[in-house]
Amino acid sequence: FMNSLISPWLDFYLKGDCDGYTQFQNAASSSGLVFTNECDYEPIEINITTTDANDGLNNGSALVLTTGGSFPVDLTWFDGSNNPELTGLAPGTYSFTVTDAYCSLTGEVTILDGTAGLSGNQLLDFQIFPNPSKNSITITFGHEFQGAIQISDASGRILNSVAANQENTMYLDLAEFSAGVYMLTLVDELGYKATKRLIKE
Repeated sequence: FMNSLISPWLDFYLKGDCDGYTQFQNAASSSGLVFTNECDYEPIEINITTTDANDGLNNGSALVLTTGGSFPVDLTWFDGSNNPELTGLAPGTYSFTVTDAYCSLTGEVTILDGTAGLSGNQLLDFQIFPNPSKNSITITFGHEFQGAIQISDASGRILNSVAANQENTMYLDLAEFSAGVYMLTLVDELGYKATKRLIKE
C-alpha cells in the first residue's frame, strides 16, 4: 500500500514525471486518505486542435493549448519552436513536450490528408466513459471507426491492442490493469493516430 503512494510521489518530485502526481492522488483517494498541500498543484491538461492538409498541399495546422501546471509552463515542438500553433504542415505526426516547474509531458498531433478519408477532428471525435474508471470503459465514436485501439503506459509501451470495426461504441475490460494513468490511442487503417488520457482507479 505505501509503495503505491511513495513511488508515484517520487516519480513526480524526483524524476519530473507529471503522471506521477495524478497516480499519487488516485492512490490516496482510493485508500480514503485526504492529501493537503500548502502549494496546491493542478496537473497539466493538454487541448489539441488540428486542421487537415488538403489538395496535396502543406496547409495543415496544429494548435496545442495547456491549462494547469506550475509557472512557467513551456511548450516545445519537435523542431525547437515554442509557438502554440504550427502552420504549413504536411500530413504526418508531430511531437511536442510541455514542461512546467516540476515535470514534463510529451505528446503528438496527427495531421491527416483531408482528401484521403477521415479528418483529424473526426478521428479525435471519440469519448471515454467513465474516465477515471474502475473495471471497464465504453468508447463512443463520432463516426464509423476501423483500425485498432491501443492502451499504453506512461513510457509509451503498448500494453494491449484490439482490432475495432465499430459504428458507434466499443466496450473494453480494464480488470487486468493496475491503478494508474494510461494513454488510449486510436490507430486508423491509414496509420493515423489520436490519443487521449485514460485513468484506472
